[in-house]
Formats: sequence, structure tokens, C-alpha cells
Amino acid sequence: MNDFFSGIAIASTLIFVSNPLNAQTDENNFLVGASSNLTFISEDTGEDDNINNFLINIRGGYFVIDNLAAGLSVGVDNVTQGGEGLTTLNFGPFVRYYIAGKFFGGIGVDFVQSDPRIGESVNGGFISFEAGYPIFIGGEKVAIEPTLNYGVGVGELLEDYSKFGVQIGFFIYLQ
Repeated sequence: MNDFFSGIAIASTLIFVSNPLNAQTDENNFLVGASSNLTFISEDTGEDDNINNFLINIRGGYFVIDNLAAGLSVGVDNVTQGGEGLTTLNFGPFVRYYIAGKFFGGIGVDFVQSDPRIGESVNGGFISFEAGYPIFIGGEKVAIEPTLNYGVGVGELLEDYSKFGVQIGFFIYLQ
């Protein structure tokens, strides 16, 4: 089993070292994609009290200078528990900077508005930070992007809320 994990570490290192961004992050190029925190969860917590959650974000950006993209993110998060549910829509600007052609770091502001089926309306937002690495597949335009994310809630109902997680994205870099 230890050889299995060693093999994964070696393969990951080879992908990391041999996978530069080349010209995808040059000025006047575009970035389009979608990501999810992969938390489609169906948890049985007792009689008629299951928890289901699904999140997806769609992003579009433009490289205003080499290695710096600015754009807009739009997303939907749906949570249901025991017949009660909450769907939140989030949207807002983001910026992302690519470092050494291999990593990126970014910041975004997500404005959140809910459409509760039952319960209190949630309006506010998050200031979100991300760090990740594009892994190009089948050429230089399509990438799978794992990211670490941290968000801090802003607004009356979200001010004491923070979130940390991993997202996987699928992005296309257009020239």
C-alpha cells in the first residue's frame, strides 16, 4: 500500500513540474469555467430528516494584463433538510493572479441572496480567497483546477459564518 501512495506522489510531481501555463495567461485572453465543492451529500440523520447539499459556480474572466484575470462569478447553492430547504444565489467579481506560470491566488466578493422555501431570508455576502493549480489536459486550453478556498461571511446573518473547503473546477483558456 505504501508503494501505491509513493506512485501517486511521483506522478503528481511529474504533472506539476511538466505542466506550465505557456501563453494562456497573457493579456487579452479569456478564462471560462465551472467549479463545484463536490458536496452533493445525502445524509440520513433520522426519520425524514435527510440533508442534501449541492453547489456549482460558473466563472468568466479576462486577462487585463499578463497573469492577472478579472471577472464575474455566478453560483447556486441548494441545501435541504427534512423537507425544509434553502437555495442561495451568489454573484460577484473576482481577480486571480498566476504566479510562476503554475499557481494562482485569488480574491472575490460574493453577494448572496436566498429564496427560502421555509424559514428566514439570507442576504449578505462572502469575501473569498482561493489558491490553486491548473492541470492541463489534452493540450494547452482545457484545465482541471483543484483549489483551496476560504470565505468570511459579511452581513447580519452571515457575519459569524466562515467556510473552508476544496473545489474542483473545469476551465477553458481562450486566446
